[in-house]
Amino acid sequence: MKIMDMWGNVPIVTQVGVPQNPETQDRVEVFNYIETELLENVEKLQPLSPQLLGRVSKAAGYAMLSELYLNAEVWLGEPRYQESITYSDKVINGEGGGLNGEIRLDPDVNGPFNNENHLSPENVFQFPFSRLNDFGYNWSSFYMGFSNMSEALNVSYSGWNAFVVIPSAFDKYSENDLRKDEWFLFGPQYKFGTDQPILGTEELRGQPLVYVNNIRRNTEGQTGEGSMADGEENSGARFNKYKSGTIDDLNYLENDFVIYRLTEMYFNKAEALMRMNGGVATAEAVELINSSKQRYFSGADWENAKYTTATLTLDELLEERGREFIFEGKRRTDLIRFGEFVTGSWWDHTPSGSEHLTIYPIPLRQVQTNPNLVQNPGY
Repeated sequence: MKIMDMWGNVPIVTQVGVPQNPETQDRVEVFNYIETELLENVEKLQPLSPQLLGRVSKAAGYAMLSELYLNAEVWLGEPRYQESITYSDKVINGEGGGLNGEIRLDPDVNGPFNNENHLSPENVFQFPFSRLNDFGYNWSSFYMGFSNMSEALNVSYSGWNAFVVIPSAFDKYSENDLRKDEWFLFGPQYKFGTDQPILGTEELRGQPLVYVNNIRRNTEGQTGEGSMADGEENSGARFNKYKSGTIDDLNYLENDFVIYRLTEMYFNKAEALMRMNGGVATAEAVELINSSKQRYFSGADWENAKYTTATLTLDELLEERGREFIFEGKRRTDLIRFGEFVTGSWWDHTPSGSEHLTIYPIPLRQVQTNPNLVQNPGY
């Protein structure tokens, strides 16, 4: 399914090496094959349980079908939203099982991602990692700044200045949104458990390190917005969605990487309901999104943050999906489904308008290796 999402028209191979040079199949044929494989096998799978962590359970199969049908209008050329609702409901209602005998939204904003996320009642399918079993989750260096930040988090690993949150994406969170505080490193950075500032080691050597929400270059007296190539060690918030725990934590670096969680099924069902209702939110769609969002706001703030059938438009749903699933590998697919990938603008991105960019080119090495492959249109 992911191969189809990215490359569209690809071969269907059911036996290794047979045929030696498989021919490209149309995306519709690939969709139909994936659908058939899932439908013929999903009910044979075991319900999700701790023993099946990392394996494809019935709940994971249902989640795949929910995603497959939600994107059918793009991938197949025809809407299949009712089917997406059907399989979203199967996960929501617990028909596919749960990690600890139940499936529900995690009240902890960090629960699905922290170093004990194998216990989260929200997670449906994840790639398991275990430092204790010599296969530790060690991607955290991607999320932090240079080596000086190891003192801020009290960890043994160091970073290479990390992935930077696009400034316009960071701005999408309101100040009273708990996700903004918990999922990002921003502002002044201090040594763990103290008020002693972390000092810069590169452009800001010897100065307190303060992450700012813009990408800029301060050298030679020049300031202001730039491109990603102009970034310095304090430019942009850093991701802190996956927290490894401190070095003395028994579960240090034990995080699993989440592929599907229950929240996504709520969002999938809400979107399908809205699209079947002419793009207008139903009361049920609003309730689904509010159930997820309410975790991130205090009682007084929630009254202003919650959605109504008037405020939950499709555009706003796309914005909320961006906030909820940031750094979970969903955004490209979402933007294509909402028609924004080649027409939308964000931060330093200007729309290309080139529809062929919604699928990738077949890599040159693959084309050279297999003469029966057909390059995707526009490349």
